[in-house]
Amino acid sequence: MFKSTSLYYEESGKIPPAGPVIALLFGVLTAIALSFVYAYAVSYIPFIYLNFLLTAATGAGVGAVVSLGAKLGKIRNNKVVIALGVISALVACYMSWVVTVYLWFDSEAFLFNPSDLLTIIQLVGQEGVWSLKGMTPTGAALYGIWGIEAAVIIGASVFGAAAAYASEPFCENCNEWTKVVELTDRLGAPEDFAAFARGLETKDYSVLTNLRNTKSSEPVKIKVDLLDCSSCSKVHYLRLTLTVRAFNDDGKEETTETLIAENLFLDGKTYQELMDWQKKLNETPPTPPVVEETALPKEEDNPLDI
Repeated sequence: MFKSTSLYYEESGKIPPAGPVIALLFGVLTAIALSFVYAYAVSYIPFIYLNFLLTAATGAGVGAVVSLGAKLGKIRNNKVVIALGVISALVACYMSWVVTVYLWFDSEAFLFNPSDLLTIIQLVGQEGVWSLKGMTPTGAALYGIWGIEAAVIIGASVFGAAAAYASEPFCENCNEWTKVVELTDRLGAPEDFAAFARGLETKDYSVLTNLRNTKSSEPVKIKVDLLDCSSCSKVHYLRLTLTVRAFNDDGKEETTETLIAENLFLDGKTYQELMDWQKKLNETPPTPPVVEETALPKEEDNPLDI
């Protein structure tokens, strides 16, 4: 919601030598493990739509684990994390074919040679391997479906890596990720979000500290987190998440979360003020000063006026 300015944390882009190795190791091992689960599930579950969900879940799982490895490897470069997610997803696609061919022919050994795998896939593609509503896709149609499955795995892996990638800022001085400290998850929402945004970006934090906690049942709330370096105690950031609870057309309750301020830099003085403010969150919000209007004296009639 807020503009991206120098007021916010920006990753340094640094990539420790061991970082990609750790992340890729995590991703490849997960890709191999999930490829077995995926291939067996798709081969024995007759529901096409469920298989599609499994395809997406496989890719997302690979990407999420790559992101975990990237955090452990202290990679501060989102593009590198996504690239590692794509590489791991390709491994998952390839290994799922290795296991699938093994299951098709009830083989005694896995076939890893790419040329042999491709030959078998082409032969099977001419005959088809499954039917849906009396139709058996073959040739280009079947290859297209397999291509979509691969694209879903890769796309889901990219999404999983980006979504799970450490959003916490990194303290370059201490070589550590910051830790999340939750101040509240039920802060009342401001009446004017535009003024609220302007206030924060101009360092007028009264727009935040004038707010107080609301009831847990309120449909609109704000979650307030601080992100601090526990080693040097000099790096502080603010993250605000808007939570909206509503009912959809089917009458089911849905909750959506929207970042309205991500990793806004705080100085030490403001950080301490917010820590003190947390203790007063359940108090009655301060009442704005009332400006009394001074009545103007009535103009008396002049007896000389005719």
